[in-house]
Amino acid sequence: MVALIAWVIRFAPVLVYYTQLFVIMFVLTMMVSMFLGASVYLFYPSSLSLSAILGENMFVMVLGLIYVFENLQRPAKTVSGVWW
Repeated sequence: MVALIAWVIRFAPVLVYYTQLFVIMFVLTMMVSMFLGASVYLFYPSSLSLSAILGENMFVMVLGLIYVFENLQRPAKTVSGVWW
């Protein structure tokens, strides 16, 4: 997980399209959501908290994927305004 976060942060400065930015934001949001869910389960371990955490993580991921997939249909816009 740490290696993926480091790769995402390393990849962020070389963005060309906004779609890449949306994917990076999705990955980081998903990782934060998973970390918070694991922290809650660590302090309140039960089957109810586990199912609530799984539901919350699925909700965050589905919203993020909907946002990313909707933006794939739009024309590609560059982040810096120039094409490399």
